[in-house]
Amino acid sequence: MSGIHAKPASVKVRAMTAFPAKERIGASRGAGLVALRCRGAGGFARLVMGSVSGQVVQYARCPVVVIPGQE
Repeated sequence: MSGIHAKPASVKVRAMTAFPAKERIGASRGAGLVALRCRGAGGFARLVMGSVSGQVVQYARCPVVVIPGQE
């Protein structure tokens, strides 16, 4: 069965320790999708998206999904 409920061919989960946006943008090369959780840890809590998420959305080489964090 194909369509919206089809399982992806593979999923890779990575722990990253360096510059968050740079590592995630690099990981987007060759990826089918990057999923991020927006923590809202910056000084502008009312912004819809954080600075890391914004950079990844702007520069990623594949589609990006930003999942809002809990308040």
